[in-house]
Amino acid sequence: MSVSVPPNRRVAFFGTPEISASYLKALITNGFDVPLVVTRLPKRRGRGSSLLPSPVEELAQVHGIRVVYSLEEVDPSYFDIGLVVAYGRLVPKDLLDTRPLINVHYSLLPRFRGAAPMQWSILSNDAISGVTLMRITEELDAGGIFDQRSVSISGLYLSEISRLLTSLGTEMVIDWFSRDDDWYLTGAPQVGEVTFAPKLDKEFYRIDWSKTVAEALAKVRLEQAYTTAKGRRLKILRAETAAWGENLANQHEHGEVISSQSYPGGVLCRDGLLIPLRVKPEGSREMSFEDFLRGMRTNKVILGG
Repeated sequence: MSVSVPPNRRVAFFGTPEISASYLKALITNGFDVPLVVTRLPKRRGRGSSLLPSPVEELAQVHGIRVVYSLEEVDPSYFDIGLVVAYGRLVPKDLLDTRPLINVHYSLLPRFRGAAPMQWSILSNDAISGVTLMRITEELDAGGIFDQRSVSISGLYLSEISRLLTSLGTEMVIDWFSRDDDWYLTGAPQVGEVTFAPKLDKEFYRIDWSKTVAEALAKVRLEQAYTTAKGRRLKILRAETAAWGENLANQHEHGEVISSQSYPGGVLCRDGLLIPLRVKPEGSREMSFEDFLRGMRTNKVILGG
């Protein structure tokens, strides 16, 4: 698709992880002038390893784009408009007052303002999510909206949702940044109930088998869910659910693995069975849950104990 880039409009890019790099690549590929990239400092990966740049910095280096690591180093004279995608720091008011900064947010604002909107969409069992293009203001994720586009996320895992929303978001950015009017000066006020999506800590991803099977499956869809088996961590990578007869609750305890002709092993939750499909035991390779159970060599397996 041919994109008409407004003449002399320089775009500064603020971002750090792989998701952000997809947007920078889209700007470069479509011929936008990106004279400046703002990203986080390189990090060490592993003991004794060298410093590695962020995915955004790696891409900027390939294309000879100037890179800075702090907002204090940002010179507004270098650009006319900024695009911010998963940068990870709040932008100070003086910079916001100097240049329009546009943010890509992975929810239909004002639902799920904050650092983890995709995760909270899954935990809330939302069937629909989307991408919001908005003006950054001092208040977190509260700026005027330029565009919102929705998409079905029912049953999808976090990485699948991320890819889907990134594809949608890059399309939106190219559509809007290609306009030659001053669209970025104002946006429509956010309307509706404001909810928040705070970052989740590591302990949150532990499955509590006394909760509902829907809650357990939601954590699996976050792709960091884990439990324990004989005191060792067991990651549950993919799963499905099944109903259970009421007699199971009287005969077995939460977290107990129950087998039948329909499935090799279902884990008893408050109101149903979570059936792990793929798991990764601590210190071992990914495998089927059936293979994992075979290696336990015991007739009674209780997870989470």
